[in-house]
Order: sequence, then C-alpha cells, then structure tokens
Amino acid sequence: MSDTTAADQITEDELSPANEQAETGARVVIGNIDTDRAKQVAADLNKSLEIDRVTATRLDVSDTESVTDVRSQLNADGTGIDILVNNASLDSKVDANGFSDELRLETFSLEQREPELGVGLRGAFLCAQAFGTDMAARSSGVIFNIAGKVSVINVYLFMTTKKFLA
Repeated sequence: MSDTTAADQITEDELSPANEQAETGARVVIGNIDTDRAKQVAADLNKSLEIDRVTATRLDVSDTESVTDVRSQLNADGTGIDILVNNASLDSKVDANGFSDELRLETFSLEQREPELGVGLRGAFLCAQAFGTDMAARSSGVIFNIAGKVSVINVYLFMTTKKFLA
C-alpha cells in the first residue's frame, strides 16, 4: 500500500487507511516530498502498532520523474503496490479569522493555483497512471482517490482541486 498524504498535515482521519492496512499485515509506504517528516510519521506508526512494516520515501507527486523513480525503486525491491491511496494536497493555511480574502476562489491568482493543482490533481493522475499500470498488468489492485471532507464546500482552492476527485 502506498499513501501519498502530505506528511506535514497528516491528521488521524487521513492516516486511517495506512493505519488500517498496517494493522492487517500490509507493508505500507508513505510517500512525501518532506522525507524527514514522512520517516517520522512512519516511525510513529510502527511504534504505535508495535510493528515494522511502515516505511517512507521521498515522493513529489507533482513530478513525473519522482513518481516513476519511486515506482521503479519499489518494483526493484519487490514491493508491488496493491493499494494506492491518493491523499496528497496543499492546504491553505487558516488563521484565527479564517481564510483571507486572497484565498477566496474569485481572487485566487493562477500563480497561487498551480502548486495546488499540481499536487491535488496532477499528483493523483501521475500516481494512478504509474502504479495503476502495474496493477493492470497483474489484473489486481485498487486506487483510492481521497477527496477530503471539505471538498463538498466548493469555495476555496483545496476544495476545488479535491472536488475533481470526488
């Protein structure tokens, strides 16, 4: 199982698929651009579950080469991905007053939008394409695209990108 959740913002709900699969004996790979944080999340999961089946690797889901490199690395060490959880996103930060006006969809600039779309949409596509190719060849596997709870409120960019996955 591979989980593409952004390591700096993993919540208990977002970690749930990885946690459940590790509990049932699956080897779990957490891919994230922040390798140190991903390794810490993996170590915490291993410790809390008293196992040693959760690993971490550097993965920039918005970069084709990074995704194909991770796929090649996992295939080389015999780790086929049977379950892919596309859960990566870049969430806009919220302060005590909520979202600022610059984060409203009507005023959100294209320059601000590109990284969100790169991770939220392109990342899900690239990972599904790369790992789905192996699944199709084996006639086995499943891909979960997690849209997130807030995607039903189509107001801010996070919700906009994740709405495409819902």
